[in-house]
Amino acid sequence: MQVVATDNVVGMTRPPKPAIVRAATKYVVREDGCWEWTAHRDKDGYGRIRGDAPESRDERAHRLIWSASHGEIPQGMVLDHICGRPWCVNPMHLRPMTPVGNVMIGDSPHARNARLTECPCCGGPYSPRRNGNAIRRYCRLCNRRGHAGCGGRR
Repeated sequence: MQVVATDNVVGMTRPPKPAIVRAATKYVVREDGCWEWTAHRDKDGYGRIRGDAPESRDERAHRLIWSASHGEIPQGMVLDHICGRPWCVNPMHLRPMTPVGNVMIGDSPHARNARLTECPCCGGPYSPRRNGNAIRRYCRLCNRRGHAGCGGRR
């Protein structure tokens, strides 16, 4: 059963508007160039909008608007907000990236640690060490000295 919106006139019905048309009224253009999503946002600050299919779930608004202006998001890619604001839906502020690349440009503990090139304990360079199939970084100086807090042996 398809849901249809009704006008105030009895018996008159109109089909629901496409999501992209509805999205055009749900943001404001700021002086800094960001398009601030003013409708529903999720717990992470991303704008949400109901999709076109009657049984569809909410989708992230920036993905809908980017897809409308650039085509489908490449498989295996996510959209990065160049401006750093999750509520921005300006397609010029979005770029496709790999999920790992998107995490690495962020400020999470994993990203900060991965960007380190030397040991915070002694300043020595990190060296790769194989642990099965994984390659782990460690500091040879701390490993020799037995600094357990820095990844060395006890």
